[in-house]
Amino acid sequence: RRTLAWHIARRPQGIVAASVQYGHVGTQMTQGYAGSLASGFPDEHSFEAFLERLENLGQAHARLLAGEHVSGPAAPRYRARVTSTARFEGITVPSNAAARRLLNSRDLQVIQGDAMSCVFDSARALCNKETGGNTADGPHLGTCRTSCTNIARTDRDIEELQLRAEGLRTIVADPLCPPIRHAREQAELDRLTKIITIHKEGEHDERPR
Repeated sequence: RRTLAWHIARRPQGIVAASVQYGHVGTQMTQGYAGSLASGFPDEHSFEAFLERLENLGQAHARLLAGEHVSGPAAPRYRARVTSTARFEGITVPSNAAARRLLNSRDLQVIQGDAMSCVFDSARALCNKETGGNTADGPHLGTCRTSCTNIARTDRDIEELQLRAEGLRTIVADPLCPPIRHAREQAELDRLTKIITIHKEGEHDERPR
């Protein structure tokens, strides 16, 4: 159960990947395979998720101390939460249930998404609003909306976006590219270029004078 919990907590779409690996028709079957609620598997999963979140935030804190720039509407909250996680260092977690409670701490709600970080605040979250989904327990990264004010981007995220922008430039420059695709990729390239430019301008503004 501990091994399965580790893979689910630390791999993208972990529960889905586990279901595919075991040939299960649904994620509920995978969770049942790991054990019932009474078996303690949900708490095992929470403990691994808690450790993974702390490790990620510890690394993010080290990068901030090294001068990493952060942009986006949630940048101030990102810095505040990442910095505050230092208080969790050396904390004793007496049980998996305690890890589950700690995982819900507001200061730990910084979740890495697709070339962005979600500094989660349920009152601000735009994800899954179209379907009336409940975001109280965390973000739905699969339905993340670029206009959400919970988004922050680090230098690492911008490096990923720069790679994507380079690929889009190649497509847009291709004279044989179909007009419809050209227009779609050009619009995405313009969006990424704006994000990258704003990030770099803010990085320049933060440098000591």
